[in-house]
Amino acid sequence: MLLLLGFVGAIARFVERLLPEKPAPISEESQPHYLQKNYLKYPETGIDALVNESKHLYTNAIFEVIAHGTYLHRHHIRSELPAEQVVARSRDITKLDFRGFVEEKVQPIYTAIIDYSNQLQQQATLTLAQQDMLTDLKHANRDTLIIVTNIGYLNHDLMRYLRSNNETIRREYNRLRVLLVEMIRRLAGIMRMAGIEQRLSALDALFRDVKKNDRRLIAEVDILVGDQKITPEMGAHLISSSAALKRLGRNLVRVARRLYGQDFAQASAKQKPTEALEFAREEQL
Repeated sequence: MLLLLGFVGAIARFVERLLPEKPAPISEESQPHYLQKNYLKYPETGIDALVNESKHLYTNAIFEVIAHGTYLHRHHIRSELPAEQVVARSRDITKLDFRGFVEEKVQPIYTAIIDYSNQLQQQATLTLAQQDMLTDLKHANRDTLIIVTNIGYLNHDLMRYLRSNNETIRREYNRLRVLLVEMIRRLAGIMRMAGIEQRLSALDALFRDVKKNDRRLIAEVDILVGDQKITPEMGAHLISSSAALKRLGRNLVRVARRLYGQDFAQASAKQKPTEALEFAREEQL
């Protein structure tokens, strides 16, 4: 044993070379589904693949991150249960490795989308309209990552205050989760609408309601702090969490407008509005 002690470092290095560490396998649902190399032969099929993959990221991976980060069960959200019951049945508030979860569920698909779009630009001759569509898709996926950031912020405060001894602050944070469930369900219904103009109108109405809820909560926080039902610190965090929920709603709407508010197949045949006009329209939200 004494002789071996002097060779521990060398033995460790030998074992590492002999048995290299294997990376953890990435689950099937965290892999791109539509980005096939043969679609890169033509701009139309390449763009179609990117649209479908972006929708897959938005409706599956991001939905899972939202549910996971706010301690909600996906099957309850998809059920016919009232939103209040969905929240009432989601009581397991434990510390999460949120960053690791995002890196597993979102990052592989997002990276694949950006790489695929770059390959398409290099290999295909794109019209101006098709270049605009690629820009739209890149912006949509960028905003998808911002959604994840907002969920991370909410997760931090939810974990803290849903386990608080103060019943009022627990109730207020659960109300935020109820609003989130209602928002997700409305989005799902909007994406099933057949008409594009109908979708855009419904998305605008959804975000108007998100802003109204934020203003209503700010007014209620002032009353709760004044009545000493919550502390000023709790009130400040609650207002910040409501702002995060509003930003989350804004970016969910922005991504939905880009992915579901236009006919990509039709747009590839004609010139789209300039990026500046599209940006100005978004900022009105």
